[in-house]
Amino acid sequence: MMNSDKRKQREKIIRGARKAFMMKGFSSTSTTSLAEQLRMSKTTLYNHFPTKTELLEAVVDNIMEEIEEKCMYIMDQHELTAMDKIKRFMYLITEHLLTLDVEVISDIQIHAPHVYEKVVARKAAIIDKYVINLFNSAVEQGVFRDDLDQRIVVDVMIQALRVLGSPQYLKNSPHTFEMVFQQIFSLVIEGNLRRNGSQWVGH
Repeated sequence: MMNSDKRKQREKIIRGARKAFMMKGFSSTSTTSLAEQLRMSKTTLYNHFPTKTELLEAVVDNIMEEIEEKCMYIMDQHELTAMDKIKRFMYLITEHLLTLDVEVISDIQIHAPHVYEKVVARKAAIIDKYVINLFNSAVEQGVFRDDLDQRIVVDVMIQALRVLGSPQYLKNSPHTFEMVFQQIFSLVIEGNLRRNGSQWVGH
């Protein structure tokens, strides 16, 4: 069993690697530079993570666990309406997706394909567990349309936010990410409502 000092050291390495991988990319971050940044020897680094790929896997797990913890927190907020939860889930997921730069993801896909596949699978599992289930429940309750595949509805929202909420788009736009999110969310959700479904969202 890992003692508290080793656990803290491991967590420090994961935090440092996460920051470095997100800023510089996986392939461009050397274990030497990472060890220097963390002010520790490469031997200490390798004692925790024998390979850089194993460290990347730990970073991915850290990110996904953080997202899931936040999702569980939202789900446990019983005072929130189902629509409030959907809105918060979508904001959380797209916000995290946008922190993972396209080049960073492409770099992982090229240099650590099995880790990339793990990212895709974990993301899909989280969306299924917390978002798709809520959308399908809304269909069963007669709120959302039953002639639409709710997975496609969710994907449309995510992809629209990925493009229109990206830093590249926003730097030439008068809108903030929050404003873009609200408008896309309203457009997609209102197009997904049954006629009587507007009562569910407080219209």
